[in-house]
Amino acid sequence: MENIKKLLQSHGIRPSLHRIKILQYVLHSHDHPTADTVYADLHPQIPTLSKTTVYNALNLFADHNLVTAMRVGAEQRFDGTVGPHAHFLCSRCLRIYDVSLSANLDDMAPAGFQVDQAMVLFRGVCRRCLGASAPPQ
Repeated sequence: MENIKKLLQSHGIRPSLHRIKILQYVLHSHDHPTADTVYADLHPQIPTLSKTTVYNALNLFADHNLVTAMRVGAEQRFDGTVGPHAHFLCSRCLRIYDVSLSANLDDMAPAGFQVDQAMVLFRGVCRRCLGASAPPQ
């Protein structure tokens, strides 16, 4: 919890209990949660937490590059991994998986352009939904 507090402070964000818990949740989640998911999971532990607080905190974190916000269909999802990587969205179970990139993003950018952020999204059917016929990772 102290590390999260310091991380928030280093980005100029006041580390309230709500913000610490919300950021901790997203950083430790591999499911790329929505704000509603974060709220539903944290509210039993923090009864004073409101959906507005969760939405505001997540957007603040995204503005300060602590998390990545990404739109998937009608949903806004949040990713605690902010370094270069891609995503795979399963069209059956709607899970989002992190995918390593084999190429340097700078090498993929158009010449003469400054890229501040890149989002690569693969869509298809995940190994889990394909069942036993899928090759191992």
